[in-house]
Amino acid sequence: MWKLEAFARNFLKLNEDTAFKKVISDKNIQLEAVRLNTEEQLYIRGVDVHGNKLRSIYARFGKFYADRTIQIKNEKGQPTDRVTMRDTGAMYKTERAIIKANELKLDMNTYDLEENWGQFVGLDTVSKVQLVDKAKPIIKEYVKNTILQ
Repeated sequence: MWKLEAFARNFLKLNEDTAFKKVISDKNIQLEAVRLNTEEQLYIRGVDVHGNKLRSIYARFGKFYADRTIQIKNEKGQPTDRVTMRDTGAMYKTERAIIKANELKLDMNTYDLEENWGQFVGLDTVSKVQLVDKAKPIIKEYVKNTILQ
């Protein structure tokens, strides 16, 4: 009976805030958040934080870029069927995850591009679901270590 009582006492020690802090302070989670934003959302899917396709204000006839930009991107071997926000890759390299007010935030030197393109630094719903999947082992480990002390 004592083991069950200890288990119950330890179960009550579980704390959502503690679990969340463990997740957001994990360097692999932070790196994954950055990768999901740059590589998955922007480069592969070409979407902003709301999941909307990015499109140049100069694009015409259902295209994502102006004709001259498409020509330049073709010369560079870059995709033209979506906006990637990765011309040289320099901006992607500035993105980092920071913990601010107990939240995981993404920060990138956007060179004021968000004024014209909208909010593209941050995770959309699809990326958030993928990040939660990456966080599950950390949560499981916390629960296991807390309950089975």
